[in-house]
Formats: sequence, C-alpha cells, structure tokens
Amino acid sequence: MDKPSNRFDELFSRQPGENADPRWGVRRVGRPERTAEEVVDSHGRLGEFANFMRWLRGARGLSGAEAAKRAGFSSPRRLGAYEGRSYPRGDAIAILAQVYEVPMAELAQVTIFYSDPDMYQCLWGDQTCTLHEAFRSAIGAS
Repeated sequence: MDKPSNRFDELFSRQPGENADPRWGVRRVGRPERTAEEVVDSHGRLGEFANFMRWLRGARGLSGAEAAKRAGFSSPRRLGAYEGRSYPRGDAIAILAQVYEVPMAELAQVTIFYSDPDMYQCLWGDQTCTLHEAFRSAIGAS
C-alpha cells in the first residue's frame, strides 16, 4: 500500500477499531465489549422498564390489544416489544404518551433512565420525575 499523503488519508486507510483508544475496550467492529456484569445489569433494567410499561398501561385499564390499537400499531406485538424486549424510539414514546395520557417528556425521561443510565446521569443527575416516582411507589420500591 502506498504511503498516505495526508492525515485524512492515513485515518481512513486503517481498519475499523485501529483508531480506538485502548482504554475503551472497543472491538474491531461493532459495539464496545461489555463485562458479564454489565450484560446482566442491562437485562435487569430492560425487565424493570417492561414492568413500568405494563404498569402504565394497566393504570389506564387498557389491554395490550386496546393500547396497540389506540397507538395505531399494526399489531399488539409491537407494543409487546416495549413491554419486554426493547426500548421505544422517540416517535413511539410520543404516541404512547398520548395513549397513556402522560407527559411525553416524563415518559422519555423514564425510558432514558432504564436504557442509558450514564446519559440519564448527565442530563438529570439524581432528579426523578413524578411519573417514575409514582411507579416506584406503586411497586413498593424506594
């Protein structure tokens, strides 16, 4: 391979991950490596978020099928994904906030609390929202 002519060419002639700082544990391709403890923690947070979403739906007295219909989802399975397998995107948060009659900003805040605790800490620190406090109170958590 010819010698790169400038810094731009040098950076883009490297393989993925060669520019990464070794402190971040980045694999050659894909997401950063996580410890087994981090994986278990992320699954636990997803499970608690699923409980939150089911609680929110139940507080409105809606079945999964009825909530999905009101949200305009083509199938209750999409709603089911947010109650167990994934976090909703921004557009789904906006729709579900209307269906569950809760402030969109608070539903987004709770979603970030579970999906990305580091981001939550950067944005809100130790502050909690009333929606999350109501859920924690309902399940008897401190």
